Amino acid sequence: MDRIKEISIIRDGLPSKVWYLAWNPQGTLLASCGDDKSIQIWKQVDVVNDVDDQQQQQWVMAAKLDVHEKTVRRIAWSPDGKLIAAASFDASTSIWELSDDMNDNENNNNDSLEFNHISTLEGHQYEVKSVAWDHTGTLLATCSRDKSIWIWQMDEEKEFECLSISHGHGQDIKCVLWHPTEEILASASYDDTIKMWQDTDGDWESINTLVGHESTVWDISFNRAGDRLVSCSDDKSVILWALVKGDHSDPSQSSSSSSSSYQWKQSQIFESSHSRTIYSVDWSKDQYERIVSTGSDDSIVLYEKEVESNNNNNNNNNNNPDTTTKYKKSYQKLNAHNSDVNCIRWCPTRAGIMASCGDDSTIRIWKII
Repeated sequence: MDRIKEISIIRDGLPSKVWYLAWNPQGTLLASCGDDKSIQIWKQVDVVNDVDDQQQQQWVMAAKLDVHEKTVRRIAWSPDGKLIAAASFDASTSIWELSDDMNDNENNNNDSLEFNHISTLEGHQYEVKSVAWDHTGTLLATCSRDKSIWIWQMDEEKEFECLSISHGHGQDIKCVLWHPTEEILASASYDDTIKMWQDTDGDWESINTLVGHESTVWDISFNRAGDRLVSCSDDKSVILWALVKGDHSDPSQSSSSSSSSYQWKQSQIFESSHSRTIYSVDWSKDQYERIVSTGSDDSIVLYEKEVESNNNNNNNNNNNPDTTTKYKKSYQKLNAHNSDVNCIRWCPTRAGIMASCGDDSTIRIWKII
């Protein structure tokens, strides 16, 4: 019996290839982007089935946002769900705001939502590959094929200022992601590494480099506590990383030096988890803390906790990574899409619900059963 069941599918109004999707923090809206230069906003509404007159839920397009001249590669909601940032291959990042009236009435029966284009961030020399908000909603990170990471600060008037331009990766940077509670930024690159960045006297510097993949690192995701990280790669592997703690309890003290109080260490690896490149990975933030991955083999793989126990050996050290919590590959949904699956994300408010998108011009909603 399938452990992952498709419960809804979106076909109409999507580009031929859907690159990325993101839930709003409330889990009520989905934003998607692809090769048609636009951003689509999807809302779940109640409809009446013509066959049995029973009410059921269906996803409809609530807004379509157009401003970019080339493909939109990634999108990110602000922590309050009022802003969307979109990274584009036209070397810019657009900022959109949900209108106050629409935000107040998001759960009403009106299918349409209104977003206002409030800013465009420019400066990267080449395609902007990824964008991410920090947990406060005041810092924004962008990365590019130009190998740079830009840190932007938003003020109360929603004006943006570039605080820092950082270099450290040897090649194209695929994605950026903020730590869930700290001002620590993670980045993944075509140079096969993951880096951690921290503000040091106004400059964002690389404080830790995670080496383990043998090819491009496509995606990363923190667990809800922020003390573990999962990554996926062109090398067909999924790696789990654990934060090794020293004398302090602040992950911002992490450093690449051997004397550092904090180091990210590889705690588990799933080799050949997929038969082809793995494009996307996500760690659920609910009590189950499941992991899911997707890629160019058209499948979805589910990972669940295998063992969770206390370390009772004679050398028990609470500062060691939690290597006793292991994960297992629990299920693989073959042919989840009819082509490459580019992205998968857990719903932030409903346990066991996730959405995926792919080169087959669909978004599919899934449920763990």
